Amino acid sequence: MGREIEVFYPFHPLSGRTATIVGDQIHFDRRHFNLRSEDGSSFLVPAWMTQAEAASVKIVDIPCLLLASLLELRALIDSVLGSQAGEMPPDHGGLDRDASDLSTTRSIRGAGASDEVHSGRTDKVGGSSALATDGGDDAAARRTQLGSVGGGR
Repeated sequence: MGREIEVFYPFHPLSGRTATIVGDQIHFDRRHFNLRSEDGSSFLVPAWMTQAEAASVKIVDIPCLLLASLLELRALIDSVLGSQAGEMPPDHGGLDRDASDLSTTRSIRGAGASDEVHSGRTDKVGGSSALATDGGDDAAARRTQLGSVGGGR
């Protein structure tokens, strides 16, 4: 404790600056540092944000996510929401239907009438298509989604 450490994560207010470690603790099963900046402000920062690899985190125009990761996230969300409501979570595919038969170039929730439009399959999400699920321009839909995702500084 008392040593200086740099925050590499580009979206943290201390990014690129050094701060003094005034505490080291486990928070939600992860190592965190209590940091004090030069102006006296205190921050609880995950330790991974102080590793040089954290500087490589970037925002991209078109995300490329594995379908398996999205389905795992969906199952987790369904499980949490179901347990809060006292329900049993679905086995897989969510509440709409089995998601394994859906194209990954559109929303799982948007499945239905426009299935014929999307016949291609891919292992990753982020490919472009001529039409979005609602029949609109796919690029415009992505711009709208990108503008509403994430947080400011």
